[in-house]
Amino acid sequence: MKNKKFILGLLIFLSIFSLWIGKNLLASTKHSIIYLRAFGQALNIVQRYYVEEVETDELVKNALNGMLQKLDPYSVYFDEEEWKDFNVNIEGEFGGIGIRIDIVDDYPTVIAPIEGTPAYRAGLMSGDRIIKIEGKSTKGIKIDEVVKKLRGDPGTKVNITIAREGIDTTFDITITRDIIHIKSVSFAGVLDDHIGYVKLVSFSENSSDEVRKAIDSLKDLGVKKLILDLRGNPGGLLSEAALVSDIFLPSGRLIVYTKGRYGEELSELRSKDDEDIDNMPLVILINGGTASASEIVSGALQDWDRAVIVGTPSFGKGSVQRVFPLEDGGKMKLTTAYWYTPSGRCINKKRNIEGEEIEAEEKIFTTKGFLKRKIKSRGGIDPDIKVELPKLSKLETKLFLKQLFFSFTNNYVANYPETKDRDTSFVLEEFYKYAKEHGVDHEEYSYLKNINEIEERIKKYLYEEIIRRRKGETAKYIYALKRDPQVQKAVEILKKSNSLRSLFRVALKSK
Repeated sequence: MKNKKFILGLLIFLSIFSLWIGKNLLASTKHSIIYLRAFGQALNIVQRYYVEEVETDELVKNALNGMLQKLDPYSVYFDEEEWKDFNVNIEGEFGGIGIRIDIVDDYPTVIAPIEGTPAYRAGLMSGDRIIKIEGKSTKGIKIDEVVKKLRGDPGTKVNITIAREGIDTTFDITITRDIIHIKSVSFAGVLDDHIGYVKLVSFSENSSDEVRKAIDSLKDLGVKKLILDLRGNPGGLLSEAALVSDIFLPSGRLIVYTKGRYGEELSELRSKDDEDIDNMPLVILINGGTASASEIVSGALQDWDRAVIVGTPSFGKGSVQRVFPLEDGGKMKLTTAYWYTPSGRCINKKRNIEGEEIEAEEKIFTTKGFLKRKIKSRGGIDPDIKVELPKLSKLETKLFLKQLFFSFTNNYVANYPETKDRDTSFVLEEFYKYAKEHGVDHEEYSYLKNINEIEERIKKYLYEEIIRRRKGETAKYIYALKRDPQVQKAVEILKKSNSLRSLFRVALKSK
């Protein structure tokens, strides 16, 4: 068995090096073969002489990962199980019960049930602690283990034991798993003065359909201006990024193109749909979590002067990965090209092994739309209007790390279930008592110069969680958005605009 694994490992490495060497590196083939032999020798020595017995396939897997990590953060190896898990996020559906969870105080805890899913119908609530799955304690369990236990084939059942704040005894629930569709549009609503808001959290199958339906429903409610929120959107399917861009662009417009190793243009995507949204004033929100497909959309619409970009610079994940099948049934995802916006900006920011950005030369580009604006770029997408969010203070950071906002509101709402909110100073006073009992004393941070601003933000975090539990996700979203500086900047410039051209006039004046 070990010899078979050893041979398999060498076959995997030979196939990888064959791809890596290529026709342009034939001169170095002899040198590479020496290193391949050295690797085989090292593997054999470890097998025979290492102090403990080792699994050869794990050694090879680690070697694969080590090699790819030296290239860039996006070239990775997946074994068969890891590849299945990866595809769940891309395909957008799986068999499960439909909850968002996190580990709180050593137990998996329901952050929110997804509306319309088995968990939602079973009555699971935000704050519920899952203390047992199939009769086995979950204390100290890792999040990926919880996910594996709760997921399964549609139609199968899972038994869980729940501890709920305000109820003295635990109780059991049996839930029948079903296909869980992961929504790309997490929220859509009307904010103010005919201004609509759409939050797009990923680019998976049908994302563009969800965005189009959300916009159509908002237009039925009288919306004439739009905010598309791509903050924290890590990307996903390139095809869906093109289709979302297509919603806002006339037919034939370049959306993105790629260049490979030798500077040749490998492919390009253009808009195809003639039924684009009319020139509705559009603001796109981005931040450091906006990456990949999200940067394609924001870059294309910025380059065509179709949207004003507000927020902070994007992440700069502008590379193309091709998937190569390997002999062991796993897959290797390898970076083979970079993405470029219509004006020629490379979206990708180079990073070192630790993931830190490498400073690049600033270049000037010209937008392709009616304004022909000059845009500076070092990679990624820079906003037209930069709006920084306040950095978390040491006090806020500690409160979040201990998840005290979440756990406190479970207790608070159980004690004060009425929907009429109590005085904010009372809530803050109660919270500080609770935090002190859990190891965070706010008085130790009274030296902070902006303590009053920090306390206002703490009240906001508390009320977001309280509103979520009393009135649901939609009410919480509206509350939070009205206190979000980047959203409010977008609202401010949209209020002063009655056309796409006037939006740019207002935006350029307000920089």
